Amino acid sequence: MLKFLLLTGLAWVLVPVHLQTLWGSQKSGTIDSLTARAILDSPLQVRDEQGNSYTITRFRFSYRQKSEFQDSAGKTITDFRLFSKEFYDATVIDTLWRNTIAPELQSGETFYMDHIVVKSADGKKLLAPDLQIDIQ
Repeated sequence: MLKFLLLTGLAWVLVPVHLQTLWGSQKSGTIDSLTARAILDSPLQVRDEQGNSYTITRFRFSYRQKSEFQDSAGKTITDFRLFSKEFYDATVIDTLWRNTIAPELQSGETFYMDHIVVKSADGKKLLAPDLQIDIQ
């Protein structure tokens, strides 16, 4: 929850600003791989409780990729790798990332959006809540 100081009458009052981060229409949570592929092309959005949109100035997208392989004894080993990229003055991840992730997407993987900086209508920069989407 972010807070602003607001002048009311003769006193400053701390006013909470509740922001919500969405990827397409998706909040943080668990979704299936088909839905995950569909939101890869969707814009990141930040809104307050009144539905006002905020301009995104930057965000970091991270993808936790799952891979499985068999060792020399035939035992299946699960490994995870994390890929991250900062995006500036954008609301969507770039085409290369989308096209690389979509065909490989599988259960057990995760998308993270964090370090989301937005600008309010009056030009103030705010840090929006992180978003985490787990693929089932």
